Amino acid sequence: MPFAHRGLAALAASVLAVTLLAAPTQAAEVVIRPASGRVTVEGHGFGHGRGLSQWGAYGAANKGLSWQEIIDFYYPGTSRRALRDSPIRVQISADNDNVVEVHPVEPLTFSSGTVKVELPTGARYDGWRVARRPAGLELQRLDDGQWSVWYAAGTLGPDAAFSAASGSVRLVLPSGTRREIRGVIRAVPEATTTRLYSVAVLPMEQYLRGVVPREMPAGWEDDALRAQSVAARTYAARLRAGATAKLWDTCDTTACQVFYGTAEYDASGNLLRSNEHPRTDAAIAATNEVVLYFQNSSGNQQLALTEFSASNGGWTAPGSSAHPYLVAKADPYDGRMASGVHTWRQTVDLSRLEKAYPAIGSVRQVSIDQRNGYGDMGGRVLRMTVVGSKASVTITGDDFRRVMNTSTTPFRSNWFRFIDTAAFPRDFSGDGRADVIATEPSGALWLYPGDGSGSFGRRTQIGYGWYTRNLISQVGDWDGDRAQDILARNPATGNLWLYRGDGRGGFGRQGSIGGKWWSVNAMLGVGDWNGDKRSDVLARLSADGSLWLYPGNGSGGWLTPRQVGRGWAGMDLLTAAGDITGDGAMDIVARRAGSGSLWLYPGNGKGGFQAARQLAGDFSGLTALVGPGDWDGDGFPDLLGRERNGDLLLFASTAAGELKQPRQVGSGWSGYTLVP
Repeated sequence: MPFAHRGLAALAASVLAVTLLAAPTQAAEVVIRPASGRVTVEGHGFGHGRGLSQWGAYGAANKGLSWQEIIDFYYPGTSRRALRDSPIRVQISADNDNVVEVHPVEPLTFSSGTVKVELPTGARYDGWRVARRPAGLELQRLDDGQWSVWYAAGTLGPDAAFSAASGSVRLVLPSGTRREIRGVIRAVPEATTTRLYSVAVLPMEQYLRGVVPREMPAGWEDDALRAQSVAARTYAARLRAGATAKLWDTCDTTACQVFYGTAEYDASGNLLRSNEHPRTDAAIAATNEVVLYFQNSSGNQQLALTEFSASNGGWTAPGSSAHPYLVAKADPYDGRMASGVHTWRQTVDLSRLEKAYPAIGSVRQVSIDQRNGYGDMGGRVLRMTVVGSKASVTITGDDFRRVMNTSTTPFRSNWFRFIDTAAFPRDFSGDGRADVIATEPSGALWLYPGDGSGSFGRRTQIGYGWYTRNLISQVGDWDGDRAQDILARNPATGNLWLYRGDGRGGFGRQGSIGGKWWSVNAMLGVGDWNGDKRSDVLARLSADGSLWLYPGNGSGGWLTPRQVGRGWAGMDLLTAAGDITGDGAMDIVARRAGSGSLWLYPGNGKGGFQAARQLAGDFSGLTALVGPGDWDGDGFPDLLGRERNGDLLLFASTAAGELKQPRQVGSGWSGYTLVP
C-alpha cells in the first residue's frame, strides 16, 4: 500500500533542468471565475478592526469587565484624564444643497458680522435660510412658498449662524426632514469654491449624546456604553485638536463617527425619530474622560487615536508605528455575544471588478497574495491580483471590499477568504502556483512545483509505494478543507482512495471512498463542472467509452453520478484543462487516436458540453498530456505534453482560447506517469 508522508521528504535531485527559486513567504489563494461570475466568501469582523471592537466591548462588559478595563484592553499602554467641556464643529453632510435653511419653531437669533438680530415669527415667516451670492452671503425668508431677501449680499459678514433660546435649532435637509441639533447652526462658505456648508457648533458632551446611541445600541451593557463614550469623546477631541485651520472639526458619518443630532421631524412637525437615549446620556455623564498616551521620551501626553469598529472578528488589527497602543492581538470578547458580523458569508459578483477596472477586460481569476498574518485564515487581506483577459491589476483587500460592498450585499471587512472549493489552480504545494505531480516505476510520488513563470522549482518526493495505484488524479479540494486532494484507484480491489492534501505539499489522512472502479479507464478531476461550487470528477467507462459525471458533495464523497457523453473510447489522451475558453466554465482537451488532432471540449458550467472545436497544431508525437492550470503565470490555463523522447513541452493558451507554439520546459520524463 502506498504511504503518503505527513512532512516533506528530503529533497532529491531533479531530472529536469530547473531554476531554483526562494520559497515565497506566503501562499496565494486563487479562485477561478465560475460561469456564473459569482463566488462565495467567508469573512470575520465588520470594519477595520483597529482599537475598540463594539461587539467586543459588549462581550467584555457582559463578562464583568469595567469600562476602564475595556479601554485598557483595546488601547494598552494608555492613560486617562478628565476633559473640559468645550465646543466642537460638526459638518452636516446630509445638508448638501448649498443653502443653510432652518425651521422657525421658536424665535431664532441670526448673527453675521456686525449683524445680530432676533428674527420675527408668525404666519408670514415659514423659514429662514442663508444663500451664497457672488457679493457674499444673503439671508432670505420663506413666505407662502416664496423666498425673499431679508439681508442682501454685501451687508453680512463672511459667515452666519442661527441659534435659539432653547439651545436647539431645526436644520431643514434637502429631503424635507427637519433635523434638530443642539447648539448653533453655522453657514460656512468655502473660500476656493462656491460651496456653502452647514456646520453645527455645540458642546462636546451634547455632541456625544447624538453620537453614542448611533454607534452602539443603547440596550447594551452599561460598561460597554461607557467605554464607547470614552472612545468617541477622545476620537472627536483628537480630530478637533488637529483641525484648527479647517472649516469644521469632524464630520457626521462613519468616515469620522456617526452624529444625527437630537431628533428628526417631518415638515408638519411630527417626530420621526429620537436620536438620543437616556441610557447613553447616563453613560456619557459617567465618563468625563479621554484616553492619552506618551508621545515621546520627554513624557508629553497626547490624545490617543481611539479608532473603533463594529467587530474585529476575534483579532484586533494593528495601527501604524505612530500609534503603538493600536496592537494586533487575539480578542476573547469579540464573539462572546452572538452576532452576524463576527463571522459572515456573502456571495459576490466578480463582474463588479470589470466595471471598477475596465482595462483588465473580463475577469478570469482572482488571487489573495498577502495577508497581515494575524488570526484565522492568515489574517486580513493586504494584497490581491485580479487577472483579466486583457490585463492584470494589483489591489488591496480594502479595494476589493469597496468594489464588492453594496446595500444588498454588504462586504463587511478586509478579513475574508474565498470558500468556493472547486477552483482549478492545480496548486498542491500551497504557494499559489501550478504544480505537476508524477510517479515513477519504483512507486515514488514526486511533486514538481511550478515557479509561476513557466519553469520548475526543485522537486520533492511526497510519497512511495504508488505502484499499487493507478488512475491517479488531482481533484482539487474534494473534502472541503481548502487543500488540494488526490484520488487513486487500487487496481487489485477496484477501491477508490482519497488522499487528503495538507495544503503544504504533503498529505493528511487517507481512506477508501468507493468500490467497483475496475470498469473505469480514465478519471479526471475537472474542478466545478456542474456549477455547484464543488469539485467534480469525470470518468470514462471501459466497456462503451461513455463519459460520466461524478459530482462531489464537498465533504469527501459523491452525489448521484450521471452520464454526460458517449463515444469517448476513440480518445487516447484526455485531460482536464481548466477554463481555456475564458467563459467561467471548466473545459477538457482530448486527442483523437490515430489522427494526432487535439480537440477542445468546452464545458457549459451546468454539467454538460458546448460545441467542440479542433485546436491548431500537430500533437501526434505526444505520449502524455496534462492540464496544470496557469503554468506560465499569464492568467490563462496551459497544457503540458510529453514527447516520445521524454521532452516536456509547454502549450501556453491565449485569451482567445488557442494554443501558442510549444516550447520545451524539461527533459528526461520518459519513465514518469504524469498525474492529471
